[in-house]
Amino acid sequence: MEHVGFKKSPPAYLSLTTPGRDGELRRGLVGANYASSGSGILDFIGNGTISLGEQVKLFTKTKEAMITAGEVDGENIDNLLSQSLFITCTGGNDYNAFTDGIVPVSDAPAFIAHMVATYIKHIKVLLDL
Repeated sequence: MEHVGFKKSPPAYLSLTTPGRDGELRRGLVGANYASSGSGILDFIGNGTISLGEQVKLFTKTKEAMITAGEVDGENIDNLLSQSLFITCTGGNDYNAFTDGIVPVSDAPAFIAHMVATYIKHIKVLLDL
């Protein structure tokens, strides 16, 4: 994070949903980290984690809450988000499906194609917000 001018990453999204902190996010005063260690692109990867799809839903919910709260108008929210830094780093744990025996290696091409298509779908949702 220091390479892009930040001393540390933004706080975890779930820490900002508690009373007293939820307003900071709704007003666009802080960023949020939606990451979940051990999660994957595909929903069945990383049991007990927040999948990439769920992380995208949480971000969508955040934007909707910002609009509903009315503390920042829609145009300013879009402007704020257009100047924001979005980083995704995911997919490594999906490959554990091979080592864990969930997916046979012979199905690798189809599995990888499904992974990539799912990732693209999630990125498109973010871009369309």
